[in-house]
Amino acid sequence: MGKRGRQAKDLKERLLSKRIIVGTCWMWSGQKNNMGYGVIGLGHDKMSKVHRVAYEVFKGSLVKPLVCHSCDHPACFNPDHLWNGTQKDNLQDMTRKGRRRNQFSVRRS
Repeated sequence: MGKRGRQAKDLKERLLSKRIIVGTCWMWSGQKNNMGYGVIGLGHDKMSKVHRVAYEVFKGSLVKPLVCHSCDHPACFNPDHLWNGTQKDNLQDMTRKGRRRNQFSVRRS
């Protein structure tokens, strides 16, 4: 096995070692950022979001810029819940699910 193959296998094992299964989600038990997304170190002080890394490890290279969640849980990295899309795709998904807030809406207490 070449160096890249070993690195991919090691990364997959690192991801799975921090997996807690909750329903159908694979919740990241490691470090999270202030938005609740899992983060993982990739060497040389480079951190990346876990769901992006998981997408590439389990599904392959990204074609579009974002990795979106069908389950809407930022800490989830189940490849079956991840899809590759654009900001427009993600906003349309949020709107369909009733999660999109208008930046000009009045917040009521």
